[in-house]
Amino acid sequence: IGRTYYALGLYDQARPHLDSAYAIQRRVLGPTSVEAGESAGDLGQLALSAGDYTAAEKTLTTALVVKRARLSPDDDQVTAALATLADLRYQQGNNAVAEPLYREALRLTRKRHGNTGTQVALRLNQLGNFLSYTGKPKNATPLLEESLALRRAAYGDNHPDVVDALIALGDAAENQANYPDAEANFRKALPIAHTLYGESHPTIANILGRLGSVLSAEGHLEQAEPLLQQTVTMRITLLGEQHPHVQLPRVELWRLPGSMGPFGPPDPVWQQAL
Repeated sequence: IGRTYYALGLYDQARPHLDSAYAIQRRVLGPTSVEAGESAGDLGQLALSAGDYTAAEKTLTTALVVKRARLSPDDDQVTAALATLADLRYQQGNNAVAEPLYREALRLTRKRHGNTGTQVALRLNQLGNFLSYTGKPKNATPLLEESLALRRAAYGDNHPDVVDALIALGDAAENQANYPDAEANFRKALPIAHTLYGESHPTIANILGRLGSVLSAEGHLEQAEPLLQQTVTMRITLLGEQHPHVQLPRVELWRLPGSMGPFGPPDPVWQQAL
């Protein structure tokens, strides 16, 4: 149940179920059981998505230690724990630690699965995303294109992982100032995401925010503004007023002449960062 709520972007509803599952598995199976490690990983992912890096640090580290002790080094659960810990290091700004973790997760996954399959696609996407946002978008693009091809081969077009791959390719294009390609990928992702998630979901907000940002960079301010306002409204509802993912589209709105609408300026810290 907790995982279902998490997949729907309902983090507050997910938390008590995931907490209960972790407590039961620790009590019944022991704190070093694989099941307890998996539950710790679920809680860590939830904390990471909610921006609670302190809680994420504790549970993700626990998950990795338990899984490494109980499973083979290239087990999918181990590589998942490595990649999620890499996500945390990246979001904390510790890129020197994050990149080797992403590369190790990909290496171990290729060792286990070869060069095909959805697990390989996932690790390619994660490393590609990292490179895209750390100054190496040209290195990221072939990894992300390989990931998209593997996912389409496995799932067809109408799948969350295909949406993620299209978003990642759009990000890489945007980070190279290739705005037409970025816009095209975001527009491909949006109707698929609406089919999968409905009208209100973190993934929908992410795509709208990215598309608004690209349109703003292209000078299409009248098209960008309603998308960014919609992003802010949706993220306030889903994540709360002070979440970093709420402040980012506010900054984009703040940059548009005469914009902001009902939201007011971004937090002063974000203004200073801009």
